[in-house]
Amino acid sequence: MPDAAKALVRLAREDHAAGQAWNVPGEGGITGHQVIKYASKILGYEPKVVSVKKWMLRLLGIGDKTMREMVELYYLYDRPFLLDGQKYQTHRRYSANTFSSGSSTNVGLDEKSLN
Repeated sequence: MPDAAKALVRLAREDHAAGQAWNVPGEGGITGHQVIKYASKILGYEPKVVSVKKWMLRLLGIGDKTMREMVELYYLYDRPFLLDGQKYQTHRRYSANTFSSGSSTNVGLDEKSLN
């Protein structure tokens, strides 16, 4: 997203930011299904989506190293995973775009057409 890219460039230009952990805030969380919904609307294509359970990844991991590693990262997908961007917001007086407005801006759509 352009706003997140600008935030990272600003931090890169500030000497005191080096060596610190920074999270560029977003507005709330978004589920995988919502990402698919927005992307489908933007691209004009509705993919077939299947949910994969952890045991399925373990089974696939028997023959595929990448799937084995996905099992270790499964916690990122089975519950909300939100980063705290308060530090950056306080430092830069930053206000995040919504996912839908940022996505639509990138492809020239307006936010209302995505809701």
